[in-house]
Order: sequence, then C-alpha cells, then structure tokens
Amino acid sequence: MSEKILEVMVGNIESMQEAINGGAMRIELCSNPENGGTTPSAGYFLAARKMTKLPIFVLIRPHSGDFKYNLQDLESIYEDIKFFRENGADGIVCGCLTENREVDFEITKKMVELSHPLPFTFHRAIDDCIDIEKGVETALKAGSQRVLTSGGKEKAIDGIETIEKLITKYGDKITIMPGSGINSDNVLDFINIGANEVHASASSSHNFSKNKNQLFYRKSVNITDAEKVKAIINKLK
Repeated sequence: MSEKILEVMVGNIESMQEAINGGAMRIELCSNPENGGTTPSAGYFLAARKMTKLPIFVLIRPHSGDFKYNLQDLESIYEDIKFFRENGADGIVCGCLTENREVDFEITKKMVELSHPLPFTFHRAIDDCIDIEKGVETALKAGSQRVLTSGGKEKAIDGIETIEKLITKYGDKITIMPGSGINSDNVLDFINIGANEVHASASSSHNFSKNKNQLFYRKSVNITDAEKVKAIINKLK
C-alpha cells in the first residue's frame, strides 16, 4: 500500500509554522489564499524555506480571477518559475487556459520545461475547463506530474464522482490530487476512491482587532491550524 501524502496549502508565515507543527508532509506555498492564491514574494518564500526541510511546492499565479494570461503575465510567470527553481523550491504549481477554457498546451509545456527538473502540478485551473477530462489529457501531454482538482465543483466532496473517474482513467499516468474543503471528516472518502495524495488548507479563521479606525481594516484572516493538520494525518495512517 503506497504512502498517503497530505499537502497543506500555506498562505502566510504563521500558517507555515502551524503546518510544520501539525506534521504536514508537503507544503504548497502561496499568498492571497482568500482569493484562490497568488505567487508568494521572494522574501516570504526564502523565510519559509529556512523554516523546514519539508518539500515546498510554490504556486505561480500573477493574479486572482481567471487563468488566462497576457504576454506581460507570462513573462512574470516564467521569471518566477526560474527564481523559485533556482532558490530551493521542490516543485512548481501553475497552469494556463485558453480563451475557450481549455488547457493551453504550448504555454503549459513551456512552464513544465522551465520548471525542470522540479515536478510540475497543474493547479485548479483544471476545474474551470469546459471539459475536465480533456484538460487532464492535455496537462499530461504537456508533461505535468500531477493535477490538483475539486472535480469541477467548489468543494471536492461535491465533485468526488468526477475525481474518481479521473483517478480510474488517468491515475496510472498522472497523480490526481483532490483539493478544496478536505478535512478529517471526509479525507478517507478520497482515499477510498484511490487518491494517494490530498490537498487541504486545514485552516481556521482568526479575528483581527476590532478597532474601526484602522485604515486597512479587515475582520479576519485564515490561518492553518496544526490540530486540523494532525487530525487529517491521523486518518491517513
């Protein structure tokens, strides 16, 4: 029986420490997790890299919203991939769609080539594809080693039938990694359909000061919770 892996999505340094404390097996590092994640800064990544020897896969996404990129976006993406590859990242998480909501083969292939020798994860842009199965096929042909997916739904548990189909059809060629809303209550549902890796934020909402005079006031931020990470890992043992 193959080892089951929990990848924890980390959106800030405090979350990084919580993920480590909880026993995360791999980190997906990003910024702006409340909006689906964007590329972390160099300083943030280098600080996180000093904290652990755990594998750190870095999300490369220049902006939130869609997954269609102009030439300036792509130049930024390519330079970021080179930077993180050369400065201690263990994997790259990225992807690109066409105007027709299909995986862009040529651009994804270039992303994969720039990431080499690091493994490449095609991120949840796959869930925005008009045809997820075709998207997985294209990501595979472009050289991706894994696909992060919720089965085209907001939460992976609602897309579990699609995820199972993807694992059955492509699981011997590319890692299908379920993600979005995975927790200790439902993680075994994904293991039982054949998933060997799962992705979770395992976070809790933390309130900021309620001083309304603050210029950039926000009510709360999501921080990874070590206890939630431990609870998921205990189910994987």
